[in-house]
Amino acid sequence: MSARKPVFRGGPLMARTRGPIRQKRRRAGGGLLMLDYDGTLAPFRRDPARAGPWPGVRRLLQRISVNPRTRVVVVTGRSVEDLLRVYAPPAPVEVWACHGWEHFAHGRHTRLPLPAGCGSDLRRALEAVADLLARGARLEVKPASLALHVRGLPAARAAALLAEGRRRWRVVCRAGRLGLLQFAAGIEIIARGRGKGVVVDELLARALPGERVAYLGDDVADEEAFRRVRRRGEAIRVATRCSATAAGKTLRPPVELLAYLGTWLSHRGPG
Repeated sequence: MSARKPVFRGGPLMARTRGPIRQKRRRAGGGLLMLDYDGTLAPFRRDPARAGPWPGVRRLLQRISVNPRTRVVVVTGRSVEDLLRVYAPPAPVEVWACHGWEHFAHGRHTRLPLPAGCGSDLRRALEAVADLLARGARLEVKPASLALHVRGLPAARAAALLAEGRRRWRVVCRAGRLGLLQFAAGIEIIARGRGKGVVVDELLARALPGERVAYLGDDVADEEAFRRVRRRGEAIRVATRCSATAAGKTLRPPVELLAYLGTWLSHRGPG
């Protein structure tokens, strides 16, 4: 599949559908529901390939997404390929994956080209931590990043592996093309220039005044998205324990999460 030009606010993917979508949603009310996947729509698993959505989530999102008043977007750190193994969203649901470097909608998969030099930097990053896999770490290779996972390991060993991985990847980041992210039970080295906060800004640029807007996430990787969306709508953390966050409130999964999603079924928009 050929690469396409990066999509920034007002970019080609945005401009192509902006007019018809805006006209329809202006007539019908409308809303923008943005959701992280792991830890938000699905529980964490030691084996991510088994992390299917919480019971009831799949059915609710399908019902919400067929409502022409509401746009549903999954914003995830997973790659598109990896997400589709555990959750195949209904056609109306849009996906921004790999922290905004991949897009999937209506069966069409677009991978944005990486800035020059990022590919070689990622290969260096992979080589830098290869020996940590023999000590129990798991490496996830994505189109624009690498993620080092330690979920399920003894606490002391997990902390030591993350500290060593972080030290080695900081060396690779000195070139300025890659950055480091922390998430629950892991770290990620990723091409700079995109991110969940950038994706949220692009989506908000298409939202109409008065529309209901929400972003649901669970992790430190979602904090920038929380800060961006609070200017316009609801920033909601999905978690079993409270902690410092930029989100405005916290929902406990799955019961409170399902109850909240149910409020989008009866949403009628402004007026």
